[in-house]
Amino acid sequence: MDATPFSPSPPPRGARVRDLDRLLVAAGRSDTAAFAELYDALAPRVLGLALQVLGDPRRAEKVAAEAFLEMWRTAPRFDPAQGSALARAMATTHRRAVDRLRSDAPRGRDQSSRPSLRTALTLLPDVRREAVELAYYDGRTHTEVGMLTQAPSGAAAARMRDGLAQLRDLLTASVIETA
Repeated sequence: MDATPFSPSPPPRGARVRDLDRLLVAAGRSDTAAFAELYDALAPRVLGLALQVLGDPRRAEKVAAEAFLEMWRTAPRFDPAQGSALARAMATTHRRAVDRLRSDAPRGRDQSSRPSLRTALTLLPDVRREAVELAYYDGRTHTEVGMLTQAPSGAAAARMRDGLAQLRDLLTASVIETA
C-alpha cells in the first residue's frame, strides 16, 4: 500500500542520520544536489509534522516549504556537533508551524475575555500560573518550563495541564455566573 503524501517516514537511524548531516553540511557549501537529496529524505517527515500541528494540508505544505527555505539559508551555519540535521529540520518545522498557528489565530475574539482570563490566572496556585504563563505567553515547551522553574519536565507538563484544566473550570464558572 502506498503511503499518503502526509504520512511521516520512519525515523532515520545511525549511518542514515550521519548521511543527512553530511548532506546539510554540503548544502551549506551551496551544493544544490545535496540539498535536493536532503529534501527528498526529509520531506515526508517535515510535511507530516506540519500537518500534525496545523491540521490543514495547504497550510502544512506552505510551512514545510518555509522550513526548507530556512534550512537552505542557514545551512552554512550548520554544525553536526550542535545537533543533527533531522533535529534541526523538525525544530524548524515545529517552530514555523506554531508561529503560523499564532499568526492565523483570530485577533478580536479573545479581547472581551482578557479581564476574565487575568482574574482566573491570579486564582491559580503560583506554580501552575507560572507554568501556564511561560508556556502560553512566552511560547516555552514543557522542557523549557521545567528548566526555568527548576522542576522535572514531567512535573512542568503536569503543572501546565492542571493549570489549563483549572483555568477552564474557572472561566466556565465565570461565564455561567455572568449569564
